[in-house]
Amino acid sequence: PSLEEAASICNLSVSRFSTIFRRSIGISYGQFALHARLSKVAEELLYANYSLNELAERWGFFDASSLSHAFYKVFNCRPGAFKKQKFTFISK
Repeated sequence: PSLEEAASICNLSVSRFSTIFRRSIGISYGQFALHARLSKVAEELLYANYSLNELAERWGFFDASSLSHAFYKVFNCRPGAFKKQKFTFISK
């Protein structure tokens, strides 16, 4: 869910939800959501046969390039290398 939806589900303002989430989890809701999306991308790289463009569209990235950039920041490798090497899901 979006930040607004998550806050609403908890009957909190976005600001209060964000503060509580960061204090509890240690990262922002946005970072958490990005990591969750990229984990699903990594899983589909290993077990499905989607192109980077298809994965970008499925998981809400602007394009394959923005997906690749975000993936590299979290997994410290490009999606193609990840798929070839079948890396474990360890992010930095």
